[in-house]
Amino acid sequence: MHILLLENDPLDATLTSVVLEKAYNRAVRIARVSSLEQALTALRREEADVLFVALQPAALRLQAIRRISHERPATPIIVLVGEGEDESAPEAFAAGAVEFLVKSQITINWIRRAINFAIHRKRMLEDLRATSNHIHNIINLSPDAIVSADARQNIALFNVAAEEMFGYAAKDVLGKPLTLLIPEALRAAHVGHVQRFAEGPAISRRMNERGELQCLRSNGEVFPAEIAISRLQTPDGPIFTAIIRDVTERKRVEAQLLDLAMTDPLTGAANRRHLFEVAELEIKRARRYGRPLSVLALDIDNFKPINDACGHAAGDQVLLRLTVACHEVLREYDMIARIGGDEFVALLPETDERRAQALAQRLVDHIAKIRVRFQGKELQTTISIGCSVVADDDTSIAEAIERADQALLQAKRDGRNRVVTYAQRGQTRAGTPPAAAGTGADKG
Repeated sequence: MHILLLENDPLDATLTSVVLEKAYNRAVRIARVSSLEQALTALRREEADVLFVALQPAALRLQAIRRISHERPATPIIVLVGEGEDESAPEAFAAGAVEFLVKSQITINWIRRAINFAIHRKRMLEDLRATSNHIHNIINLSPDAIVSADARQNIALFNVAAEEMFGYAAKDVLGKPLTLLIPEALRAAHVGHVQRFAEGPAISRRMNERGELQCLRSNGEVFPAEIAISRLQTPDGPIFTAIIRDVTERKRVEAQLLDLAMTDPLTGAANRRHLFEVAELEIKRARRYGRPLSVLALDIDNFKPINDACGHAAGDQVLLRLTVACHEVLREYDMIARIGGDEFVALLPETDERRAQALAQRLVDHIAKIRVRFQGKELQTTISIGCSVVADDDTSIAEAIERADQALLQAKRDGRNRVVTYAQRGQTRAGTPPAAAGTGADKG
């Protein structure tokens, strides 16, 4: 065992050394120094198992304890004082001492007990420090942000991933309110959530139980995150630790997948599946409130000749422009869906047959004025539209679409570039060229 004795009274230093040697049957190595600087030099050269500090006066002794505790926190310090200096014990312990002995009361057993306690405490602190360093490394290696807050909801821990996620250096946010990481509009609600969690029976919540949280980066960007939170009760109040996962990219991919599942990849219009999902909800709403719901079946006139003459790339441009034109004319709450090659369906909530026909006519007129430029060529196209109202006894939107489709066929037979309602099917419009009427022509 290596003991360092810091004593500026040579006689007391000798007496203390004798007691220490007797306590351990001389199986101890004692180094004696008489000043703080000598002690620090000796400790830098070789760590001691125990340091005895017995300097006089008390102020010098206290200064040494503080300095050595600061520079050599792993060194256990036992204080030796003279008779009548017991009252200095609280200051010594506060400065960093682990044991306090009065020289005149020292016995071999007391010495052994004090040294054993100091060494045991040193080993415990070393283990604790190693564990703390290990945990610190784990925290900073975590790909997720880890943030702790004290009972006042001020930030107490901010790992490397949190620095990267939120854009703050840990030194700039420690001690700051946790709400710094929350959008201003959500801060009051957040404080309430944390308060209820603090007062509730649960001590932790997994990410899938907590759900999504909106967080705020230093640059003002709001982003979605998932959070797992735990609570540790301490004498000073609860400490909250949260593991925060930025799900911005996951949300982007989810939105992209959802968009792919709901939209036509070429035109960006809704696809058949999404049309039927929305239509089912709109039918229920229309029946609940007694409101009309109409359907338009749209088809590009003479689309095949465009593909044949100019290629499918030209046809794609026409389809794209048609979709844009529909959005320009249709209302915000209407839906346009592509259900086939050049076949589209528009869903018109809150719209009876008369208003649906008028809206369809505006769309026909608008598209007739459009010119699509492709590789130096100017393509002109028109559309035909069939219109139908969802009936009370329809079991699905498919029946209304079928009726609109029949009306669309009539519009084609009547000469194209026009609107026909289901009620008008089979009727030849005035001014229709005789060759076009009643021919049973297919769409095109």
